[in-house]
Amino acid sequence: RRRVRAREAASQVGVARSANDHERLRDVLDGIGPVVIAMSGGVDSLTLMTFAHESGCDAVAFHAISAAVPPSSTERVQALAKRFGFALHVIDAGEARDPAYLANPVDRCFVCKSHLYDAIAMHTMHTMHAMHTMHTPRTIASGTNVDDLGDYRPGLDAAKDRGVRHPFVDAHLTKRDVRALARALGLDDV
Repeated sequence: RRRVRAREAASQVGVARSANDHERLRDVLDGIGPVVIAMSGGVDSLTLMTFAHESGCDAVAFHAISAAVPPSSTERVQALAKRFGFALHVIDAGEARDPAYLANPVDRCFVCKSHLYDAIAMHTMHTMHAMHTMHTPRTIASGTNVDDLGDYRPGLDAAKDRGVRHPFVDAHLTKRDVRALARALGLDDV
């Protein structure tokens, strides 16, 4: 009987913690303003975009296709965009044409992410110009979470150089928190 009460209490604490996580993340996204979310097809970026869309944030998704991106990732991104009805732009970031990337250096993630974020920024600017809009430029965001900061990730340097934001980091969310958010959004299949 004590175990049942302990589980129930832990569940209530978990629900309260999740609600606080969601509120913090929403506050972070609100503070960023119009956002472009770089979606790799992994659970983190899929969860971030779905949360932003379902929360009513001004968010647009971008996904880059290349030889380095498995077709299953592209299919997952496209299926989620269709399921939730959010705007998705599929682009070629061009890293496969860069000799620095093709040399396969230890920091190839820096080269790849540099191409990705530059392509997103360029596409976003061209779209704004073509639509003759004077809206606030969109900030690029990634699905990086707090746990990712402990790994060697040269792509984070490319993000820093380009002012890319990491809403999960700003909201202090770990990989476990992101997984819980994914479940709360009904993303059990990603």
